[in-house]
Amino acid sequence: MAPMMPDSSYQDGKWRGLKFFNEQADTGGTLFGRVDFGVYDTQNLQLQDEIDWVDSLNLSQQQQEKQFLYAYQVFNDYEEQSDREITHFEVFAESGAQLNVASIDTKEDENTGVQPADGYLDSSGEKVIWTWDYSPLGNGLLYKDEHSWHLIILSDSAPVVGDFNVKALEDTGEFPAADVPEPATIALFGIAQALVIATRRRKR
Repeated sequence: MAPMMPDSSYQDGKWRGLKFFNEQADTGGTLFGRVDFGVYDTQNLQLQDEIDWVDSLNLSQQQQEKQFLYAYQVFNDYEEQSDREITHFEVFAESGAQLNVASIDTKEDENTGVQPADGYLDSSGEKVIWTWDYSPLGNGLLYKDEHSWHLIILSDSAPVVGDFNVKALEDTGEFPAADVPEPATIALFGIAQALVIATRRRKR
C-alpha cells in the first residue's frame, strides 16, 4: 500500500490517520481495505511536507481561500484478503447533518491510483460521494491491490467525527468503519457546519 497522507500540523495531527474496513458479502467474496484521511489548515501550514503536498495539488485561487482541506485515499486490499471491486465511497456526519462543502475535487497521486468517474454532494446535502465505474471519465473500478486518487473537499468548516461507507460492485449494502473521540474544541463549531474526516468501524 502507498504511504499515508502527509503529516498535518493542524491540532498536532489529531485529524490525520487511517481506518480499516472488512465486508463479508452475503453473495460471497470479501472486501477488505483501508481509508487514509487528513485535515489541513491551508491558512496555517507549518510542516514542510504538508506545505509541499498542498502546493502539489495545484488548487485554484478560489479553493486556496477556503481554510480547511479534507483529503481521503481509499485502498482496496489488506494482507491479500480482498477479492471484490470498489465502486462507491462516501463520507458523512454521524448525525446526518448537512455539510458545508465549498468544493469537491480529485488529484492524481504519485503512485498511479485510480481516478474516480465522479465526485459530488448528494441531493440531501448530507454526504459527499465518489464513484468508480466503466465510463470514459474514469479509469475503471477500484480493483484488488489498487488505490484511489486523492479525494479532496474544501470548506471553511472545522472537522467533527463522522463515518464512511464503501460499496462493492452489485452491492447495495454499506459498512462504516471505529469511532474516534470528538475533541471538545471541535464541538463548538456546531454539527450543522461539519465536514467528516474520522470514521467508525463495524464488521457486518
